[in-house]
Parts: sequence; structure tokens; C-alpha cells
Amino acid sequence: MPLFKPEILFLIFLFLQFAVVMFVVIKYIIDKLVERKFEDLHKQAYPDAQIVSSGQKIPFFKVSELVFLIFGPSLLAVAMVYSVYTVVSPVPQDLLTKAAENELEAQKTVKVTDNFKVRPEIAAKWQKILDNVPLNPTQVLATASAQNNIKILTSGKEYSYPEITFTWSGDKTVEPGVKIIGYYVYFGPKNTEIPFPKPNWMNSVNPVSIGKFTPKNSYTFSDLIPGQTYYLYIQTKTDSKTPYYDIGMEQVGYLQTLPAKKLFTYIYK
Repeated sequence: MPLFKPEILFLIFLFLQFAVVMFVVIKYIIDKLVERKFEDLHKQAYPDAQIVSSGQKIPFFKVSELVFLIFGPSLLAVAMVYSVYTVVSPVPQDLLTKAAENELEAQKTVKVTDNFKVRPEIAAKWQKILDNVPLNPTQVLATASAQNNIKILTSGKEYSYPEITFTWSGDKTVEPGVKIIGYYVYFGPKNTEIPFPKPNWMNSVNPVSIGKFTPKNSYTFSDLIPGQTYYLYIQTKTDSKTPYYDIGMEQVGYLQTLPAKKLFTYIYK
């Protein structure tokens, strides 16, 4: 049994406490014996001395002293015996069984992240739902008009075009019987991407709540602010009635598709 387990430390403390009490008791008895010895020597040295007394015999110990000398060590002794018995006695079978069940249950959990685990049945349900979630666009074409010519833009470079048109592809449905009915498009300064269920994942870009909806696979943005960097996020919307990301605990994440990823960075100089 490891020395630093809580019950072992408690027993050590209890033994030390008992030793201190016994030391005090023994020292008190020795002091009393020495005191009585000095009284005898005093009588032998001065036999003619008279001691004023009420006629009653003075007890060796007072009642309060007897309570301290007997009750204190006895109480500690009983506590020690009980504690030793509790520590060394075998754990009841029902407690062992419960502990084994809890350990087995913990082993069955599915790790999502370092700090997030779910039960196997929830993970299976979650995965089944995710397998049917429609995919967001993966390719985008950014264009701008310049002197009656169409200029194709590259993500991450600086441009001075005040109006940008995006056309995208790569999105598709997976769930049988559903179709794409449009897209949520966000084009702005926010570019936070924190996957669920990591801390602050709710701060990620969510085109459903902060973007614009369009039924087409293209959108033109104008009235851009010079000196601002813009990021493009697009999320697919279908006519599915499935509450995506409902994993049996609560609805989390986006309700229609997988979280959108950044598709384009536009630096407006």
C-alpha cells in the first residue's frame, strides 16, 4: 500500500497524536510522583511542622485530572483501533464491483478532444448524423471588373477593386432525398476558426448568423472599406429536416452543415 495514500497519512497523524497525549500523561504522572516525594522529604526534615487540614484525605489525583488521564488516551485508542481496522479491512464486494463498473464505463468513452469525451452510443449517433451533413463549397473564383475587363484575383494579395464577385463550387448533398436551396455567405473582417468542442468555439465565424443568404452560387460585394482585410466564408443550406449536430445532449454548432472554412482573403488597399 503506498505510503502517501490519504488513509495512511491519517493513521500516521493519529499515531503521532496518541504519542503526544501519552507523553503528556506520563510526564504529568511523573511530576505528581516527584511532587509527592518532595512532600515526604519535607515531612521527614521537619517532623514538628503542622499542616492545616480539614480532616479529609487529599486524593493523589483530582477528578478533572483523572478524566484527562483516562478519557483522553482511551478515546484516542478506540479511534486508532477503528481507523486501523477500516484501512486494513478488505473493501466490500459491492464497492469493488461499482468501482470496476465505473472504470469500464470510462474506458468505453470516445475521445473527441483532450478535454472532451462522449459515450459510445452518442458518438455513434453523432457520426451517423455527420455522415449525412451536406458539404460546403471548396473552390471559389474571385473576379473584379477593370476597364471593361474581368480580372481574376488571387487570395491573400492586395487589390484596389471596390467591388468583388465570388463564384463557388464543390458543395454537395449527402443525405438522400435532399437538395441545396442556397448559401449563407460571409465576407468581412472576422476570421476566427475554433472547432467544436474546443473552448470559445462559439466565437468562430458562423455565416448562418452573421452572413447573407443567396439562392445562387455567386455573390457580389461592394462598398468595401480601403485598408480593410476581408475573409470569405460560405455555408451550404439544404431543405433537410434533420437537426444536424443533435448528439443527444444539446444542439451544438451549425444546424445545417459542417462549420464553414475560410475560402478567400482579400486585402483592399
